[in-house]
Amino acid sequence: MKLIECENARSVTFSKRKITLFEKAKRAAASTGATIAIFLISSKGYMHAFGTSCVHPIINEYRARHSNDNVAIAVAQNDGHRSDLLNGDPVDKLK
Repeated sequence: MKLIECENARSVTFSKRKITLFEKAKRAAASTGATIAIFLISSKGYMHAFGTSCVHPIINEYRARHSNDNVAIAVAQNDGHRSDLLNGDPVDKLK
């Protein structure tokens, strides 16, 4: 896969794929009983979130279960840097 060069086409594709991803996550949660949270950041910097419940309790449960772990959920940003989604801290190296 490669980056869609046309900004308008990229935006339309992002919107369609976001909807599909969220629909599939909803079906997976319904059929398996899983708790799911998804975060997306568009190329324009807009954040979109999906959760089988409000995403904040899911994040809080994750933090509680992994409070002693050195685990980071990283997101790639447009500037090439990564940050810890849960804490907002920069992540230089993911292990």
